[in-house]
Amino acid sequence: MCQDLGGPLRYDSLTHSLTHSLLLTYSLTHLTHSLTYLLTHSLTLTHSLTYSLTHSLTHSGTVMCVRCSRDESLLLSAGSADFAIKLWDLQAGECVRTYVGHTHTVSYVVFTEEETRLVSSGWDKTVRVWDVETGTELNLYRAHSSWVNAVICQHGKIYSASSDNSIKIWDYGESRCVCVQHTDYVTCLCGPADYSVVISGSWDSSIKVWDARKLELLCTCVGHTNKVNAICCNPRGTVLVSGSDDETIRVWDIAGSSNGYCNLVIEYSIGVRAVCLTHDEARIVAGSDDGLIHVWNRVTGELLYSLTGHTGAVESLVINKAGTKVVSTGGDYLDRDNSVRIWDLEQRQCQRILEGHTESVYCAHFNEDESLLVTCSIDKTIKLWDASSGEALRTLVGHSDGVSSVRFSADSAVILSGSKDGYLLTHLLLTHFSPL
Repeated sequence: MCQDLGGPLRYDSLTHSLTHSLLLTYSLTHLTHSLTYLLTHSLTLTHSLTYSLTHSLTHSGTVMCVRCSRDESLLLSAGSADFAIKLWDLQAGECVRTYVGHTHTVSYVVFTEEETRLVSSGWDKTVRVWDVETGTELNLYRAHSSWVNAVICQHGKIYSASSDNSIKIWDYGESRCVCVQHTDYVTCLCGPADYSVVISGSWDSSIKVWDARKLELLCTCVGHTNKVNAICCNPRGTVLVSGSDDETIRVWDIAGSSNGYCNLVIEYSIGVRAVCLTHDEARIVAGSDDGLIHVWNRVTGELLYSLTGHTGAVESLVINKAGTKVVSTGGDYLDRDNSVRIWDLEQRQCQRILEGHTESVYCAHFNEDESLLVTCSIDKTIKLWDASSGEALRTLVGHSDGVSSVRFSADSAVILSGSKDGYLLTHLLLTHFSPL
């Protein structure tokens, strides 16, 4: 039986990360407003480095979401006006199956891990599980009290996020779930390498830690006095770092008997937008509204050094696997800064400045071997860069509003992007390409 704690009917700004792990970055900010202005009702697939149109696959309303199978032979798409899910053969460019059952806009659809089933979420407040081959609806979950905006599958469980300010975790084939409840927008999610734990941060100033397998709340981290903007944890899921509009960074022990204990508070004089841990877990790298990047000792809270260069807010940070470089993206909080910067943490200096975006840059992501970097911006574009030289390789277009999230697929063959225009786009990368 599902515990439904309810919540006000309001639209979330929810962040997931678009990877093959749990994190699926998908910004829903202003989606209800931007949908009004959508003019295109067809889904187009393009080779992003040549811009050659392969097929135009059409719903009778706005296309809300797309998702490729692992071998990229099949594509799922979700529609708004027709309330339908369609399965497309990409080689033939034909619809091979339509899944009907939702009574309102289908907001998201995804294959399960084995790709024999698909899971969808809708503005009819439901989550549904379908048999891919037959089109049969296998399960119907009703527990949310408002729109269900996104859904993902991991470790035999379904994670759904709703405008009722909750995230719910379901077992396949069962009606029970756990309700990850906040009292305001859920702004960020993270988890350790095995995603045995799910961690959520919210504008209600709290952080909640959940056991994703037992469906139990482990702890609520209380201490921030304003919006939680960013969270990250170490790969083992024992240490959590958070940044907030209350002008602090907090380090939490989320393992064992000390679960949820804040053992370090680092004071700022301005809001903290982004945080990340170096891979040796010895240092915290944080970006703030004043454009500074500070590097702190994680244990003592000592400020080790600062990196200066951004003239606007630091919107996001991503660190390489070796923990020697960090990429920062600039925003417009105090002054306009549309740059992407690559910093050498050992030399403590800026190594590359990547310029080309014309408005705030929301986030960046390395591909698997870290030879490429992709960035996205409120200027509606995605840019692909050579991570070593900083050379701009391609500018990808297709969104009609700011692009809020971007990720490489696990094999680096596809770039996935999410936008305030309500679209998720797939950009297929070719094996060989030349710079612009």
